[in-house]
Amino acid sequence: MERSATSPWKKTLRDAELLPGYQWLLQDLPKLPLFDSVRGMTSTALQQAIHMETDPQTISAYLIYLSQHAPVEEQASHNDLALDVARLIVERSTIMNSLFSRHSCRPESDAVLSAFLTIFSTYIKRMRKTKEGEDLYSWSESQDQVFLRWTTGETATMHILVVHAMVILLTLGPSQRRE
Repeated sequence: MERSATSPWKKTLRDAELLPGYQWLLQDLPKLPLFDSVRGMTSTALQQAIHMETDPQTISAYLIYLSQHAPVEEQASHNDLALDVARLIVERSTIMNSLFSRHSCRPESDAVLSAFLTIFSTYIKRMRKTKEGEDLYSWSESQDQVFLRWTTGETATMHILVVHAMVILLTLGPSQRRE
């Protein structure tokens, strides 16, 4: 069977080519026979590492890996992933500037932006499927969550950092000048 140019396999291969020093993570690790048995632990470790790592290429590889392989089947794990990535976007502005600086024009920037969008779009789709009366977050006195309502009537309660991060992502990417 021939794989299409948009298949996940091709995307993983292209991302590994953008970050050749991380082929072991993006291409080789997922091919291991017992990969599913370590996928959760690997994702948890990488989620923690994005808060301490200072090398933009390493963070790029971690984010690409997480967007493709983080186990999001369990809602709590999915919420944690979205919140960890949101903290990176909102609280680590130096790293974000390095990843998306207009002056550095990094080749992996598009892949990282795609990884962010994949993580958050999957998260939003899941949150919008929430049934009425089902609280995935418990309300707190610190008011760190916001209630969202779409025109379709769907609703979601999300951490304010996740919403803030998504707004920041809307400002990234190639500029679209109209003349």
